Amino acid sequence: MSFKKVAILGAGPLGLMAAIEAQQNFVSDVTLIEKRSGYTRLNVPTLDNKITSHLKKIDVAPSVWKPGVSKPGDSISFSRIEEGLFEKATSLGVKVERGWTVEGLIGRDKNKYGRYKSIALTLRKWDDKGRKIMRGGGGKILDTDFLIVSTGGAAAANPLVTNKLGFHFHKLAPTDYGAYGIFSPLLKDQMTAPQFSEEDYRQQSEDKKLANTVSGRKIAFHTNDHNYLLVTLQNCSASDFEKLQATPDQLKRVLLAIGHTMGTAVLSEIKEVEKNMALFEIAIQRAQQFYSPEYPAVLLGDAAVTPHPEQGSGITTGFHGFEKLQELFAALKKLDRSNNTEKAFTNFNNAVEIIASKKALEGTRGVLQNHIATLNNYISQLKAGLAGMQSSGAKKYITDIIEELEPLRNDLTSESERTKEFLSALEGGNLPDTALTLENLWKVIRQTHNQVQNMIKDADLMGENLEKMQQRFG
Repeated sequence: MSFKKVAILGAGPLGLMAAIEAQQNFVSDVTLIEKRSGYTRLNVPTLDNKITSHLKKIDVAPSVWKPGVSKPGDSISFSRIEEGLFEKATSLGVKVERGWTVEGLIGRDKNKYGRYKSIALTLRKWDDKGRKIMRGGGGKILDTDFLIVSTGGAAAANPLVTNKLGFHFHKLAPTDYGAYGIFSPLLKDQMTAPQFSEEDYRQQSEDKKLANTVSGRKIAFHTNDHNYLLVTLQNCSASDFEKLQATPDQLKRVLLAIGHTMGTAVLSEIKEVEKNMALFEIAIQRAQQFYSPEYPAVLLGDAAVTPHPEQGSGITTGFHGFEKLQELFAALKKLDRSNNTEKAFTNFNNAVEIIASKKALEGTRGVLQNHIATLNNYISQLKAGLAGMQSSGAKKYITDIIEELEPLRNDLTSESERTKEFLSALEGGNLPDTALTLENLWKVIRQTHNQVQNMIKDADLMGENLEKMQQRFG
């Protein structure tokens, strides 16, 4: 076996797991390359039982969940997971190039099957604060026999990944909007159910109705450090999104209103507001292929497919890909770099294809369901407005808009059903021609979405609700 060196680009949870796996079961020379100077992400991922079991197996659980403070499986922030995995990786002898990024690469010594046997990576220092490569000073060369790209969704915009390594991506153009807030932790005396008066119940019921008009699925986690709330926004037009971006106080009111409806764990105070809340666009993208056409390189985690937050976090999806990477390590361990490794890489690719296709289709359905809900609400608003109109010209204008929007809503519903059919075809682990059908489906969805956006992009769908939130939480 002549695979001797592994490099992993990106030292998030999956990159760290890959490094530990490679060091323990594949090769003894493993290098992690990470831009970030430290781990600071406070958002909380969803961990399924397989991930928790794996962290126990590799003896990382005790440093992630501090004994006496929390137990394996409890909600925990990304930074805690990353710190625990980093400590384990370095203790095994994994080398870390922290504060560096890969600026370029070249392949070396192609085998007779057309694949480079190794890669020479050009590393440059990274300015974490300025978010750019540092100019001046020297770089360095790192040789590797196998490269794992685990840099998250940003991989699709990295010319090194797309132009050099030859990975190409499909992207769903229609976007959802999401928001998150990191709230102060509950005090012990707040953990029991509060005593509500009749007025409190009435107010909470009103808050719930208000919150439900602006939010889709709500995901909340309580940890020892903080409470984390992630929501998708419904009835949010492009215009509304721009307004919320420009007015953080309004976003804070939205998060407080939604947080106030989360049962006994009332979320009422956002920690360090400027840092701990954000509004973002949700887009779904997936790679067309998961191993490089010429280089010994693969994609892992969000670099392969970015899931919709409503359908589970990227670490859950990525862990399924990591399990296939374990199988690839086992297959390559029996091979020489001069051998035909295409079967091993193809098996990896086909397995990840099913994982990525399912996750992309689940995300597609989530986007469509939210758009349909928004369109239903807008049509209902227009119909309600017709009742009070006196002008026949105004009535005709609104009626014409409704008659244009209703067929588009039906189109979105049909596209959602088609997505459901594709998902059903994948449930048995079969691999239909999903790359082609998914691309075609996304083209159709894009056309419908563009027609909808041309009609509602300037609409103020959240205005009335934001006014009520300002009165309640201002």
